[in-house]
Formats: sequence, C-alpha cells, structure tokens
Amino acid sequence: MPLILHRAASVETPATTRADAAIAGGDGEAVHCGGSFEDALMDSHDLPGAVERLLAAGNDEDGALTGALELIAEGFAAKTATVHAIDVSSDAERPDLVIVADRGLPEAVRAHVRHIPFGKGMAGICAERREPVTVCNLQTDDSGVVRPGARQTGVAGAIVVPVLDAGGARLVGTLGIGKPGEHTYSDDERKVLARCAAALAPLLLARSGVKAG
Repeated sequence: MPLILHRAASVETPATTRADAAIAGGDGEAVHCGGSFEDALMDSHDLPGAVERLLAAGNDEDGALTGALELIAEGFAAKTATVHAIDVSSDAERPDLVIVADRGLPEAVRAHVRHIPFGKGMAGICAERREPVTVCNLQTDDSGVVRPGARQTGVAGAIVVPVLDAGGARLVGTLGIGKPGEHTYSDDERKVLARCAAALAPLLLARSGVKAG
C-alpha cells in the first residue's frame, strides 16, 4: 500500500524544492489542493516532467528509481513513498507485488510490505482494480483496505495509483505516497501522481525483463 516516509535530504532541483513549498502547509500539515495545486505544480515545476528527465539521465536503475521517488515524495510533501512492481514469477492474471524502492519506511514496516498479495491492502487492491485507492486517514480507517502493520508508518492521508504500460493495458506495478496529516487527495493531485507513475513504467518494465507492449 502506499506507505511512505520522513523527510530526507531533498534532490536539489526546482521541481523538488519549489513544488514542496507550493503544496506543503505549515509543519508538514496536510492541505487540500484544488486548482492551485495544478497551477503551481504543473505550470511552474512539472513534477512528472522532472521525473521523466531524471529517469532519462542515464543513471543506474536503482539510483534512478530512488531519485525519482525522492522527487515525488518531496513534490507532494509526503512522509513516505513506495514503488511496488509485479512479481513476474506469480500468477499473470493475479500478480503479487514486490517492493523495489521506498522512502521513509521503518524497517519493521518494510517487512510487512515487501511482498503484497494481489487484492490485499491498498497496493494489492489498487493492482486488482487498476485505479487509485486512497484513505483520508490511514490511522483511523476501518474500510478494510489497510494492511496490518501499515499504521506503523505514522502516516495519515495515503494514496496508491497503478503503474501501467504506455497503452494502459498491462499492469506494471503501483506507486504510493503517505502524508503525515489527514488529507483528501484532489483530482489534480491524483492526475499528477498518475503521470508520475506513467513515467516510472518503462523502468519497471525494463527491470522485469518484459518488453513494452
């Protein structure tokens, strides 16, 4: 599920520092972002574009993925961030997920989310539905989508979006973030995060050894 982290050293790019200032509220408080989020992030900083440029820079795969996740987490003022990829050894119709990168996860939590069964938890349900799964407050949510151990992240507002191939037909993985305060993700935020997820798809496909379809 989207579990994610404490603030680490930010990547020094305008997309990171300016986007962070644009959407963070107070001491990491969750803020509701409407059209202003789209204006600030997309017009001035273009977070998905920054992620694409970083991935195209030719860094090693692990370094590129870690750097991209850092940008995304900082851009959304997220405490934690995770990327899961499909487990190519699992059932192709109901693939399990394995964690390939994270930011801010305590080791105890990482153990819980290292392997996610299809349809279980926020990431597993996101993979099953191929659509965003979000909770306003992970700490108090009783909908049943939150996996045991997830609350140990200390995050509240959380969201997971699917990572799909360019044609949108193949599930590649999931991207999740979590904010320290209660938060309802706006349509603009979901769209930006979905674009960030799309930017990650080629790298996840390459890591899995699967050709883009």
